[in-house]
Amino acid sequence: MVGSDHADPELQAKIVRMAREHWRAALRVPNSKKREKSKLWMLICCPAAGRWMWRLGKKLKQG
Repeated sequence: MVGSDHADPELQAKIVRMAREHWRAALRVPNSKKREKSKLWMLICCPAAGRWMWRLGKKLKQG
């Protein structure tokens, strides 16, 4: 939803709340990659920084 024209702040807040409630279970998923776990931590600790990093990565990929 980051950077989307149809961003829903209420839904974004709900996702962050759910991540904060269930982070332990999410980190125990056996086949999850370190990259995905890092994204989870970013979402929990500082969602604004996560959005900034997502936008930066998108710009870097575009060249």
